[in-house]
Amino acid sequence: LAGPDGHVTRYGLEWLVKNSYEGQKQQVMHPRILWNAEIYHQAHVPSVDCRSFLETDEGLKEFLQNFLLYGIAFVENVAPTKEDTEILAERISLIRETIYGRMWYFTSDFSRGDTAYTKLALDRHTDTTYFQEPCGIQVFHCLRHEGTGGRTLLVDGFYAAEQVLRQAPHHFELLSKVPLKHEYVENVGACHNHMIGVGPVLNVYPWNNELYLIRYNNYDRGVINTVPHDVVRRWYAAHRALTTELRRPQNELWVKLKPGK
Repeated sequence: LAGPDGHVTRYGLEWLVKNSYEGQKQQVMHPRILWNAEIYHQAHVPSVDCRSFLETDEGLKEFLQNFLLYGIAFVENVAPTKEDTEILAERISLIRETIYGRMWYFTSDFSRGDTAYTKLALDRHTDTTYFQEPCGIQVFHCLRHEGTGGRTLLVDGFYAAEQVLRQAPHHFELLSKVPLKHEYVENVGACHNHMIGVGPVLNVYPWNNELYLIRYNNYDRGVINTVPHDVVRRWYAAHRALTTELRRPQNELWVKLKPGK
């Protein structure tokens, strides 16, 4: 390839094929293993010991492989303190500053204007949908628990979305095209926040239609006023199809976190 200044750049055929538009359409950016509860249990995905995670590349690699493939990963035998949890989180990546802080405690004390601070059972959802860029990794650590209950529900949204794509591709397309407002309004004590994030429920790469991000939170979804009325009706039908998949009992993975996990 010769430029107007006489500079010549040479590209190998293999590189050209790999980076062509046609090649990118067939290439997966993020390989994943989609799962329901049975698939995940049969995979026998191991937890990683905290010491191995912190002190060895092999432990960190095992954790990251689990997370990137399944979207969830567990570390065991962590000292049950916020400080030790922070050390663990920094081993993965930079910790993001938010309206809650970098690291924070939460319990059912109604101290913040969020349903996570109540005793209500929460339906499946993704967090921080009201951020323009929702969190990519969230770290949860149970520091103390007394009594019953407190189980965590995990569902693979990518698996559910894949079922919608197979059964009703028009629903998948609508959920990936309609932009929604997700809103967080808080006026509790000294906390006064109003945040709005905009984006579709299903976010896909436009060149290969690969799903890379899900914004699904019925608690934070704002008024749907970004599309005409006839589209809103069809969107609700598509959303119902996705919700049906997310709520199937066979897709629910229940986990009981404990101090150290």
